[in-house]
Amino acid sequence: MTHDASEYCRNLLREADFDRYGATLFAPSSAQPALWALYAYNAELARIKELVSEPMPGEIRLQWWVDALEGRGHGNVEANPAAAALLDTCRRYALPRAPLVQLAEARRFDLYNDPIGDLTSFEGYCGETVSVLFQLAAMVLLKEAGQGDQALAKELADASGHAGVAYGSLQLLQNLPWQVARRQVYVPSEFLEKAGLDSAQLLGCRDAKKMQELGAVVLTHAQGHALKAAEALGMLPSRVRPAFRSLGLVRMWLKLYGKRLPYEVAGQRLGPVAPAARWRRLWALYRAS
Repeated sequence: MTHDASEYCRNLLREADFDRYGATLFAPSSAQPALWALYAYNAELARIKELVSEPMPGEIRLQWWVDALEGRGHGNVEANPAAAALLDTCRRYALPRAPLVQLAEARRFDLYNDPIGDLTSFEGYCGETVSVLFQLAAMVLLKEAGQGDQALAKELADASGHAGVAYGSLQLLQNLPWQVARRQVYVPSEFLEKAGLDSAQLLGCRDAKKMQELGAVVLTHAQGHALKAAEALGMLPSRVRPAFRSLGLVRMWLKLYGKRLPYEVAGQRLGPVAPAARWRRLWALYRAS
């Protein structure tokens, strides 16, 4: 991986996904470029929705990444620094490319306004877009330590799966104002029913009490998966734990949002509340050790 490609990923991540960038600062320095490459790839995909006005240009961008990962890219794919860093990381650490392709495929959902559906669909989306990053990051750290991941496959899958749902659920709360503004429903139907809402009422966001109830439902779900992730993580060697450092943020968010949700209803609009300061997030990541 060239220095320029690595720095591109680092700078992109610091601006587009500071939480994951902060988590990498507590990983071994030799593994940081690989983690930047993985997380920058995710950041590139996540921001496609913001860069296009129609689904088709977004589909083309996602397909470009799929082709690059599957070796069917046109032209000099590695002229793109994020792609160069990602492909080099896959080669160096023998990472499977299929989960990265599936991450791009899952992001197609972001381009449209179809509701997420039931809880199984929501957790599947979290698995393909969040859990996969925990798992691949852990594989990088294991291989940095000269250890394979086959003997730990079940424990790693359990920890990654639960961590991804916990992290993804809290991201759902954080992103809800922007999703509602875009007329997108990422909230599973079971959560809406427990809060006494349906998709139309969510998008109308007129009932502040029910929106508070919805937040409580999501928090409870996230808490359950965070506890299961911590239990599974206890079965893994300490060398992989930096890959799960973001769980420190999950604990911080659960505490913060138990007092005040990251959104508020004003009139018929859902507005975001300012996120925790960067220093506070870094402190939470530090304490996660």
